[in-house]
Amino acid sequence: MKLTLTALIMFTLSSCQGPIINGGQNTQPSPTPSSTASMPIPGGYVSQNPSDPAMQTVLKEAERLLQARYPEAGLRLNQLRSISSQVVAGANYRLEADYTDSKGSGVVTLIVFRNLQGSYSLSQDDYKQ
Repeated sequence: MKLTLTALIMFTLSSCQGPIINGGQNTQPSPTPSSTASMPIPGGYVSQNPSDPAMQTVLKEAERLLQARYPEAGLRLNQLRSISSQVVAGANYRLEADYTDSKGSGVVTLIVFRNLQGSYSLSQDDYKQ
């Protein structure tokens, strides 16, 4: 009885360790950096296509919000250089866009939030008047 119980315990413990062959080395493949490098990080920003109509809508909303924040600047967002999105309780959009204003032109980086009801707000900008 003792021998049977000992054998059963040994078998159970050895099966919990996973496959061990080849002199005690685990031969299961491990993820390589190249296979995980292109995967998005959960909760992180994901690159979007700037020419996508939905992203162009975000650009127009960002322009409207910037014009409301800086009414005397004469701001226009001309072209979307890059845009990425982050899913939160709604969505954050990080944009980089070319702009013109009453003093010239430049590049501005913005974070626009769209809530679950579809309303937009400007969370952050690096526009210099």
